[in-house]
Amino acid sequence: MNHDKTGRNAQRILLHAQHIADPIRYPEDASPASSLITISDEGPSTPSPSSFLKRFSPAAVQNFFSKHKRRDDDFDSPQPKPAKRQYRTTDSETKLVVGMPELIGFHQYLYDLDRFKIYTPLSLFTNANFRSLNRNAGSLSLRKINPLETRAKPPQVLDTDAFQKRHTKEEDLVFHLWLEAARNF
Repeated sequence: MNHDKTGRNAQRILLHAQHIADPIRYPEDASPASSLITISDEGPSTPSPSSFLKRFSPAAVQNFFSKHKRRDDDFDSPQPKPAKRQYRTTDSETKLVVGMPELIGFHQYLYDLDRFKIYTPLSLFTNANFRSLNRNAGSLSLRKINPLETRAKPPQVLDTDAFQKRHTKEEDLVFHLWLEAARNF
């Protein structure tokens, strides 16, 4: 086998040198070394159709695809109009009047801290922090904790450290804020 490859390489080198010397007389070029893959001069052989494809005649294939063609009248029919977008109405919302007292209540985040027995700092119970918690609950940072049951989704609770960094820390409460938070607790 190596002897055959050496002979073919010699022929290729000669053919390549002749092509470089006179490309018009020797238009066929060859690489100077043969590859490990040999392609016969007979041309590419077509693979035989698989047993699965032999089951289908050309008429059966045409019949199958003719069933799934779109009819010409489908192109002429108008496309259905998309449904009009429904906008949210504000009828059920509570109207706020200037000077009306704000309702301050416990947010679900505070209940979750108590339910999972996580320390809740007293600074969360000031009126200003109640308002901030109720107004900005969607944008506050949360953290995942270990679930109580096995293979349960980890619950998310309020990240009290991040809330205290942004608002009042428990250690920085002055006397009147401490009294206000103690009454709300």
